[in-house]
Amino acid sequence: MSEPQQPLEFFQTKDLIDELRRRFDDAIFVGYQEKTNTISDYVMFLQGSHHGVLGLMGMAMQAAEKTVHDDTTN
Repeated sequence: MSEPQQPLEFFQTKDLIDELRRRFDDAIFVGYQEKTNTISDYVMFLQGSHHGVLGLMGMAMQAAEKTVHDDTTN
């Protein structure tokens, strides 16, 4: 029987991104966190072939343009 999984909140961002890097050949991740009214933080990683990363970025842009955003839900 496997051990119960810990909630993602208990993992460091670096550990989560390292796990994603192991799982995918080509990947992009961009995250933003507003820490205070004057300080914010961006995290980004790109992995894989040049064409693979550009293709994923294009797909993400198309998906974002088609998505209706509602700031009241996550």
